[in-house]
Amino acid sequence: MYSTRVIERNIRTIEQKTALKLTRYEPQVSEEWTKFIDALWIPADKRTSRPLTTEESKFVANEQIMCQLDFRYWAERYCQIRLDGAVGGGVGKMKLGDSQILLLDLIAKIHEKQYQAHDRGEPVDGILIADHKARQVWHTALARALCLHRATLYPHANIFAGSVDDQKLGILYDRDTMSYEDLPWFLRPERGLGEKTDHMGFKNGSKITYMASNKKSSFGQGDQFNVGHCTELSEYPYPGVLEIDFFPTLPQHPDTLCVLESRANGRGNWWHTFSEDCRRGKKERWAYSFCPWYTESRKYRRTPKAGWEPDEVAILHGKKIYETSVEFTGKRVSVSKEQLYWWWSTREEYRVAGRLNYFLSNYCATPEESFQHSGESAFDPELLDDLRLRAKPGKAYELERKAS
Repeated sequence: MYSTRVIERNIRTIEQKTALKLTRYEPQVSEEWTKFIDALWIPADKRTSRPLTTEESKFVANEQIMCQLDFRYWAERYCQIRLDGAVGGGVGKMKLGDSQILLLDLIAKIHEKQYQAHDRGEPVDGILIADHKARQVWHTALARALCLHRATLYPHANIFAGSVDDQKLGILYDRDTMSYEDLPWFLRPERGLGEKTDHMGFKNGSKITYMASNKKSSFGQGDQFNVGHCTELSEYPYPGVLEIDFFPTLPQHPDTLCVLESRANGRGNWWHTFSEDCRRGKKERWAYSFCPWYTESRKYRRTPKAGWEPDEVAILHGKKIYETSVEFTGKRVSVSKEQLYWWWSTREEYRVAGRLNYFLSNYCATPEESFQHSGESAFDPELLDDLRLRAKPGKAYELERKAS
């Protein structure tokens, strides 16, 4: 599904067992074929208006198998989402951005390790990720796509979706419904279990259960989930139920997937403690991901005013990004002048309004920068930010004891 090695191994296995030669069609080719074949479907009769030709049947079989085996193949050809205004707005097929690929690459890396351990007969934990992120980097859209992919293409998948309250859950449900209804008939299992906003059931035996964290009742307890996604965890009023009720429902299997994604919302709360523990390796089952504001190059940019040159604050921020980006993105990043000007000019707006801490929390370059005091601090946010920008990583050293 996610690891290239696992995907290619499964493709070879299917090709050896069947007469099919699987093909990776370009998205445009898949779109043209799908548009033609989907038009043949008669929903009321649940059949095509005529029998498919041999070539059409081969295409349908190819897409069903390739989409099941390869999440990216499915997402970029068949998953319709609400597009960010930075890329045109409206609705359209998912085109994975740098920020989404960052998370998806981590999922693939863990998936690969899980299957290597599984093949050796060792116990595994699944793909469990604490995804700490800046604001609006499209990880919620990716997580919903991951859930719908498993629900529609795998039988008897049990999937969990959690958010702060019923209103936020309704948004997740509406996203899933829109994406589901846009799927072509040959990738869209029939709905089952009625029309309810607390679950979305399918006649392939799969189900998505939606739960709000503001309920004092159990959070998924008594069930077992192959896939889970919880969003905005820093705002959960009862986050303790996650570790007590929800985490034990995730089975130890290489295909188990759970993404907990949230921006920071103050210091000393559950998300601050949990995500930092994951970062430091104190939660052995959970991997850590941090997505800084600059990761998605298609947004958070602004054309500088004529004559603008970065001041000391902007230069220090750009330097901080260059020094820390390897840890979070796997490469050295030098932000463009348009990105740096967006950061500086937007920061100025918040600073003048006395809300600098909110800006730094939402549009952070490091986890330390994101976890701001939500109330009044003894030190001005601007002073704290200046100290952070000038701070350098500590260097380990050893004391040598001389013989007396």
